[in-house]
Amino acid sequence: MVLSSQNKEVVSHKLLDYVADFFPVDQPVYTGETFPTIVTAASSNHFHEVMKLLVNINTVWKKVYPNTLVYFYDIGLTESERNVVNDNCTLQ
Repeated sequence: MVLSSQNKEVVSHKLLDYVADFFPVDQPVYTGETFPTIVTAASSNHFHEVMKLLVNINTVWKKVYPNTLVYFYDIGLTESERNVVNDNCTLQ
């Protein structure tokens, strides 16, 4: 399916509206209040997915909410995968 330039513009605007519902332009101001604790887990078969999540938390979320705690449960990572997680993420 090929979209015309007009259709691409309509789709683009609808996508931007959809994204704006989840990521408002006016970011909240950090006031020192507590935030939910993030808890996740992974085994080797989901290592790449959880690394993307952890990197996103550390590079995006924690810039706005630096006191957020992240707990990661190793439910079957290899030793080298564990080392990558420990070297690249700040976790509890």
